[in-house]
Amino acid sequence: MFLAGGRDVAGNDSIRTGSLVDCLLTTPAAFEADYAVQPQTYAKEVTKGRGDKKTTTTVEMPWTNQSNTCRAWADEQRKAGRQVISYKQYREAQDIAQAVRHKQPAWNSAITLGQLIDACEGQLVVSATWTEDGVEVPCRCMIDLARGIDGDQMPILYDLKTSQECKPRKFAYSIRDYGYDIQAWMYSSMVAAAIGYEGPIRFGFIVVRNTKPFLVATYVCSEGTLRAGETRFRDSMAAYVAGLKNGFAGYTTGFEEI
Repeated sequence: MFLAGGRDVAGNDSIRTGSLVDCLLTTPAAFEADYAVQPQTYAKEVTKGRGDKKTTTTVEMPWTNQSNTCRAWADEQRKAGRQVISYKQYREAQDIAQAVRHKQPAWNSAITLGQLIDACEGQLVVSATWTEDGVEVPCRCMIDLARGIDGDQMPILYDLKTSQECKPRKFAYSIRDYGYDIQAWMYSSMVAAAIGYEGPIRFGFIVVRNTKPFLVATYVCSEGTLRAGETRFRDSMAAYVAGLKNGFAGYTTGFEEI
């Protein structure tokens, strides 16, 4: 079982589209502090003529990293701790975030996902310790959205995903292939330990396709998915601790034909 460590508010420093969408949806107030959107143009002085006929005018030029002005601006943003993103990245992330916010989930058509998100706590970090065969393994996770963890209602956690495909069968494959079931069981168990909650904590996914028209789907993990995640988590931890104690064997024991 997990031993609670605590929770706090997390930042966001990835420039991947998914992380930009997460920031816009869960911590929009932090966007300007964490990111700098690259302008589309920059001002350049152009001089023409000679002598008395010499004139200097300022013209708007397309943004280019070949310009000293553009490079200096980018360096200044990075020194201030901001991630520089292109205007195209920003607009795409905004469009995806709006598609999510406007979605009316089938299980409650009276609200939008935007209203649900606004009612949640966002970007929480939970720390805990897992003990396996006498070895304490520190664990840390970031929760995109959470409801009910400080109240009397049943807690539920949500994870935002951008995906190439969000149809039920396709996303079920993603859950298996990318270990989202492990994530769901691990996160819900860590939060339960952190808040001292003995009942089940539900875990849902808000999935949005990362290409137009940015279709959105909402899912909640079944008991079977969580049980599968627990089994895979325990097996992984056992293998990890065994490797720490005895050395990691790797994927092969010799040169195998492939």
